[in-house]
Amino acid sequence: MINLNFEEKKIAAENWFKNLRNSICAEFEKIEYLKSKKKKIFKKNNWKAGGNSKGGGTFALIENGSVFEKVGVNISTISGKFHKQFRRKIPGALNNPNFWASGISVVAHMKNPKVPAFHFNTRFIVTSKSWFGGGMDMTPSIKDLKQKKYFHQEIKKMCNLHDKNYYNFDFKKNDTILFGRESAGVPDSVHEIADARLKIPMSKKTRSLNVVTSISIVLSEALRQNNYFNI
Repeated sequence: MINLNFEEKKIAAENWFKNLRNSICAEFEKIEYLKSKKKKIFKKNNWKAGGNSKGGGTFALIENGSVFEKVGVNISTISGKFHKQFRRKIPGALNNPNFWASGISVVAHMKNPKVPAFHFNTRFIVTSKSWFGGGMDMTPSIKDLKQKKYFHQEIKKMCNLHDKNYYNFDFKKNDTILFGRESAGVPDSVHEIADARLKIPMSKKTRSLNVVTSISIVLSEALRQNNYFNI
């Protein structure tokens, strides 16, 4: 979506969320059928945004299955204005409070109490800027450290599929590069507007690189790509 204008991005994002909803619902229905040999179909209901917001969405629900106690899959597309107290915290909303957002939210509760509940959401937001945000979490009924570790390992594997080594990244002259630990010190507003996360490959024997070394490595590559050294 990099080369699309805002309106084209909105259309692409809204259609993608609809297709993602259909794919997720189909997978849940498939799992239910494999367990019980009975068809469990999501029931869908439309809703409209209230107040000063426009738009709405569709809530899909399946419940009382053999595997899933209840699963909700919600997609929505709304537009409106951010309240004054939030505008400074939202990228691109300080001078123009109008926003447009489309997204999906999934909440799954299992029949078996030993299997954690899961929540996932992602959204595409447009102000005078545009970005994707979201996240997912696991809520266990029974404490299980082994399960917790497995969950985080699997999520990390998935996220790493979309990570790039710094030398494969196409640096531009106006890029802003932020160095540091992602999990601490960086506000959510920065995470939401970051369009790439890069890593520096290291030997397994190396525990970590200090920030100065990391900056030197990445900045040198960015300058090289932009012919700063005239080579």
